[in-house]
Amino acid sequence: MYSLTFRLTFRLIFPLICLLILCPSSSYAQDQSTQEKPTPIWEVSFGTNQLFEGWFRDSTGVLPTTSALIINEWLITDRISLGLAFNLPMVPSRKVVDGKISESYSAPAVLIGPAVDLLRFSISKRAIFKTQFSLLIGSVIKDEMPIFPLGALRLKIETAEKSGVYIGVSASLAVDSIGLIYGVAHRF
Repeated sequence: MYSLTFRLTFRLIFPLICLLILCPSSSYAQDQSTQEKPTPIWEVSFGTNQLFEGWFRDSTGVLPTTSALIINEWLITDRISLGLAFNLPMVPSRKVVDGKISESYSAPAVLIGPAVDLLRFSISKRAIFKTQFSLLIGSVIKDEMPIFPLGALRLKIETAEKSGVYIGVSASLAVDSIGLIYGVAHRF
């Protein structure tokens, strides 16, 4: 489907971009001597994804695929971040066909892309509510490594202690899926 040159380039550049996200330069580090509480520059979240495959074309008999979801975000500004996500399916893809459940392999995926806080407001002195929109590019980890776009919208509540919870949806027309995502996050 994709040319050999494109696949090789993607396999070389994608890991380098991931390393840049995970190891930012020291110019982004906070000066501990001038601030009592450093501004967080990372957010790590652990969650779950209930993925419905075949949702947009043929959703008859589709059962959700439960996946573990790990998201690492580099907070560029107060409202913009760059995220790296890993989605690990815990069960095979399932579909009901003629009253019987058929199963197929469900591959893990890696995604990368920007996220923007669209709306945020205080809900108490110690917590804020945010809506976050992400536009990611992902790849399924298997032989063909298909590349696909994915959009996600998360509703988040964050506390002054730098922890929070989220719930949201993700969708991709290219891989014909929609997902319900939820989890916990911590900033440091």
